[in-house]
Amino acid sequence: RYILQTGSYPEPKAADEAKAKLALAGFSAQIMPVTINGKTWHRVRVGPYASASELETAKRALSDNGISAIALKEQPGQ
Repeated sequence: RYILQTGSYPEPKAADEAKAKLALAGFSAQIMPVTINGKTWHRVRVGPYASASELETAKRALSDNGISAIALKEQPGQ
């Protein structure tokens, strides 16, 4: 399965704002907090998508809305 990450923010408020922008564009996003070197980041992700073609379609739709995203292969337990 694949996911799209549209951002990673040190402040939860910034992640919430990014999630709201995605919602206005018609996307359902999740915020996943991760701690790296003792600092918490709030990753904003869309998906999962079952196939690479679904992923590309969603990535194109995000781009059409002025939102850049990086594609990731979902790791077990995410």
